Amino acid sequence: MQVHFNKTVLRTTLALTLSCSLALLTAACGGGDGGGGTPAPTPTPTPAPVTVTRQATLTTGQELPAPTLPDAAAAAPGGTASFTLYSTNKLRGSMTLTGFVSPATAPNDVTAAHIHDGDVGVSGAPVVPLAPDAAKVVWSAPANTVLTDAQVAKFKAGGYYVNAHTATNTAGLIRGQLISFTDNVQSIFTANCIECHSSAGAASEIMSLVAGSAHANLVNQAAVSPLVPVVPGGSIRVIPGNSAASVLFKKISGTTAGPQMPFLGSILSANNQNLIKVWIDMGAKNN
Repeated sequence: MQVHFNKTVLRTTLALTLSCSLALLTAACGGGDGGGGTPAPTPTPTPAPVTVTRQATLTTGQELPAPTLPDAAAAAPGGTASFTLYSTNKLRGSMTLTGFVSPATAPNDVTAAHIHDGDVGVSGAPVVPLAPDAAKVVWSAPANTVLTDAQVAKFKAGGYYVNAHTATNTAGLIRGQLISFTDNVQSIFTANCIECHSSAGAASEIMSLVAGSAHANLVNQAAVSPLVPVVPGGSIRVIPGNSAASVLFKKISGTTAGPQMPFLGSILSANNQNLIKVWIDMGAKNN
């Protein structure tokens, strides 16, 4: 009887020992419902790629030298363009033409299109040749286009333009400056105008030009400053597509709208004046 009892105890002890060992092994390996192992690390979200976009509305008025009109390739030439630069310096985007002969056949077609190096009002050399679709309507940057660091800086500064060439206008029929309101126009206001045109400035009751407010306060808004001469029919600060009649451009260029602005400090550089001018002439977009 004593021997039987010892064997039973021994078998029970061995069974319990084996059961505990298996349980510990399972926990160490992260198995079982309890998930006792080290939890897997939380994946780090992939950040969205940093991009810079510049857009243009193409007009014959921007082209230099002035094109010969009419041009058999286009009854009413126009177009838009949008190009995006990625953090890898890769450039993607396209230009879409309107008002051109379709289907395009030589000699009454677009012979070439490029992104050129050149500030507003300045002609420059091609930087990126654009590739056309079959209809020669959409012209895109080649898939392998990569800009140098110097070219990236020029692109960001609004120093590039797109244009389209024809047999009649070999230097270019239509052109558009690649800019952004936020980066290339608002930045001018921030650096030169908000000392007065802000909530704490001397011209706070006239108009704010701080980021987030400037566009709404300018485009299609009546000029109410006592420094702006009263004209028949009223004065509009920014008339999209018409810089010559816009009070903003008159003020910064010192023409017929009272004292030249900025009122404090130096007048704007010719390039900054031209950037604001071409922004208005291309439709005063909020981009």
